[in-house]
Amino acid sequence: MKKYVIALNPDDFLYADAVSKFLESQSSRIDSICIFPSKANLKYRREHFLANLRIVGIREFLKISWVWLSRRDRTTIQAAAKKYQIPYIVMDDVNGEDFYRHLTVHKISSVLNICSQIYKKTTLDRIPPVYNYHGGYVPGNAGRFPVFWAYLKNLPQFVTCHSVSEVVDGGKPILHVPIETLPEDSVWSITERIMHRFPEIMGHSISLIDEGKSEILSLTIPEFYGPRPTKKDIMQYRDLLLHRRSRGR
Repeated sequence: MKKYVIALNPDDFLYADAVSKFLESQSSRIDSICIFPSKANLKYRREHFLANLRIVGIREFLKISWVWLSRRDRTTIQAAAKKYQIPYIVMDDVNGEDFYRHLTVHKISSVLNICSQIYKKTTLDRIPPVYNYHGGYVPGNAGRFPVFWAYLKNLPQFVTCHSVSEVVDGGKPILHVPIETLPEDSVWSITERIMHRFPEIMGHSISLIDEGKSEILSLTIPEFYGPRPTKKDIMQYRDLLLHRRSRGR
């Protein structure tokens, strides 16, 4: 049986529930969960957070935070790993010797990546295949904030599982999963829907990797590498959100 490692940032808020539900049915396939901190500097992380806050809106952000903090069943990635007796290992760098040795000693078949660190070509050449989960259709909607840019550009919402190459979001896709949207949807409600389906998507991707198969769709989407949205972009999004919601009534 092939063995997998999950590579994650320490992001309990967004991914903890999804990873925990995935492990309910797939824990026997996961050798370990490796946690890697973001390599971005403090200024970048602050600007990234503020962009997300502006997209969601302060009122909605406070509501989401309160609901999450009030949940008695909320979990963390570390707690989920402990529950299913999976080693939880904190490392510094996906390109480091520690990670390479871990993958080699444990005879890992593939890495399931939900980590923002960038894999160097020299690393990819010597470790098992790495498969990344991206919240947009690639090739096409690559880069940061893919749900936001798909919304703003009126593109279909997707999750793509693709092999990792030295080009960010440029590896070969093995799975395209369309995400249903509604007229009243916001970027956050679409993100919630993606997270709800994430355990199923991860499970299906493992089956495809095991069998050497793919399930992809061929769409004509102009290639675009998403930057962090500007205040003007976010204002345009909020106008579009109001327009779509009023039209959908």
